[in-house]
Amino acid sequence: MIVPQYMDLIIVIIADMIGLSLASIMAYIGYRLYRFNWNEYAVFSSSWALFALSRLLEATYLAMLTASFLAGEIYFLDPLNPRYTYWWLTISILDLACFAGLLFYQKHSGKYVAVLFLPIIAKTGIDLLTALIIILIVVSQLRLGIEAKKLAYIGYVSLAASYFIFGLVSVIFIDKLMLIAALLRLIGLLLLFKVIWWVG
Repeated sequence: MIVPQYMDLIIVIIADMIGLSLASIMAYIGYRLYRFNWNEYAVFSSSWALFALSRLLEATYLAMLTASFLAGEIYFLDPLNPRYTYWWLTISILDLACFAGLLFYQKHSGKYVAVLFLPIIAKTGIDLLTALIIILIVVSQLRLGIEAKKLAYIGYVSLAASYFIFGLVSVIFIDKLMLIAALLRLIGLLLLFKVIWWVG
């Protein structure tokens, strides 16, 4: 069975739309709590708003790229083309800011400094750091005894794995590696969205 060249991009787009919905819900909930003078939720709401923005940017770019490919306007799908490095770097920074903010909110302390030298190295490092921060969120929840559904933990781990693989894609080319990362992101966001749906 031959998997279409654009299938991994479509999966990422679907995952991004789910992530956009999830992040928008969480940002709105945090905003409403902030309006009730619970100022500590400002970071929480802002973090999810940044994640929603990054998912919107990524989904828009990949949708335009896929549409151009299907319409025959371009002949080669290369979403990680070096000319778009700064586009991906912006998305990665937004993701990093989101999860760093969530970790800061959860721990009520922290300082995160990112010094960017070379765009590709920076993107790889940011994606790997984002994966690490997501894992730290899970570890922090377990250490603090925060009760959460197992699906939430599986969702976070899947999301972390997807960021780890996306970071490797920037420097190591392995066939279908991006497809695996896309599937992991889709699974992770679906599970997190399901948990939020149950809670809501």
